[in-house]
Amino acid sequence: MRERQRQAQQPVHSGPPDELLTASEVGAILKLSPDTVTRRFSPYVGRPGAGVYDLGSEGSLKQRRYRILRIRRYAVDAFLNGTLDARR
Repeated sequence: MRERQRQAQQPVHSGPPDELLTASEVGAILKLSPDTVTRRFSPYVGRPGAGVYDLGSEGSLKQRRYRILRIRRYAVDAFLNGTLDARR
């Protein structure tokens, strides 16, 4: 548990903090499946400054929703540190 907390305080990878990552790339960093990443980061879509964007379609009664998330590197760091806020 303490090792995970120590790892969470360090930045994820070197690179620009504004770099957009896919759910698969974030899943590889967090050791989660892309579906789990999509479920965990979907509440942050559309929040100002959250750094999570949905490029998919909304769906309707006859067509299912299609989610394509792009997540900024700083949002992954904030998620690991517990500072990413889902409230508006």
